[in-house]
Amino acid sequence: MEFLRLTPTYILLFIIFWSLSLWFFWRFLDWQYSMKRFSKSFNYRFAKQSFVFRNISFVIWSILLLIALLWPLWQIWNQSKWASSNVIFLVDLSKSMDAIDAKHDDLNISRLDKAKMLISDFVAKHKENTYALVWFAWDSIIISPFTWDTDQFLTYVSWLNSNIIPLGWSDLNKALNFSLSLIWSDRNWNVLLFSNWPEDLTENADTDSITKKYSKIEYKIFSIWVWTQKWSYIPAGVNFLGNPTFKLYNWEKVITKQNSDELIKIANSFDWKYMNWTESSDIENINSDLLSIKTWLKEIERKSNDIWYYFILGAFMFFVLWYFTPYKKRLWKK
Repeated sequence: MEFLRLTPTYILLFIIFWSLSLWFFWRFLDWQYSMKRFSKSFNYRFAKQSFVFRNISFVIWSILLLIALLWPLWQIWNQSKWASSNVIFLVDLSKSMDAIDAKHDDLNISRLDKAKMLISDFVAKHKENTYALVWFAWDSIIISPFTWDTDQFLTYVSWLNSNIIPLGWSDLNKALNFSLSLIWSDRNWNVLLFSNWPEDLTENADTDSITKKYSKIEYKIFSIWVWTQKWSYIPAGVNFLGNPTFKLYNWEKVITKQNSDELIKIANSFDWKYMNWTESSDIENINSDLLSIKTWLKEIERKSNDIWYYFILGAFMFFVLWYFTPYKKRLWKK
């Protein structure tokens, strides 16, 4: 859970608090012993009313200090179930995504099927978010506007196939502009891009125009690259003999191997978070890095700190009252 991020600090404060509480409790017992001793002395007499007031002050400042230390944790724990993010899944449907070089349980599957599985697993685990689905190749299509209905959304995901958009290749600039145009500026947004990024686009990615155009919108893009380090051909179907055929360009088979260094370079130029689909732990941890979750945590922490100061101030005031309130008075000899 997200509130566990702040736990180490507050656990330390909690330990300090109870250490102080045990020390003051020991002092309290010592004062009770002193009360009996002073009550028998002809020079001192126990002031019962002051002693009661002193004990009440001790209890109040202890409770206020405890609340001050645990308040941020309670706030985050109580409201974490309401934290959500707005996520746009931007999925590449170019023919190269049909290359069967991804893995699932030691079975070979296509890159597109792998992307669909990653999306379905993510949505099923984080139903608190709102999701939108955009397909792209040479053109871009929004198939699902933002929705909380995860069941219907997963139905849309299951429809994904490379034949939906007839034109091949991929125009990522157009896809990003289309996706970000769905965003309004008063919210926090995240774009999860699933693509193998054709090599011919690595030099044509117009990062400057996109970042300038949407500079007033708070968004974050995660790049989940579905690609392979092996040489592979793009399947196009089967011939009349039942043998597989492959996509041709100038009568040559199109090779789908990608350059990971170039992909990372492009991701860095956009200030994206680069991920490889083979690293399942990275995919599973995306939710904790989504923009609105981080913003929400900072806001909760800020509000908690504001209230925290008042509790600390109140605890200090009652501590002063407790410390300086006498529980005995001196009887001077005549």
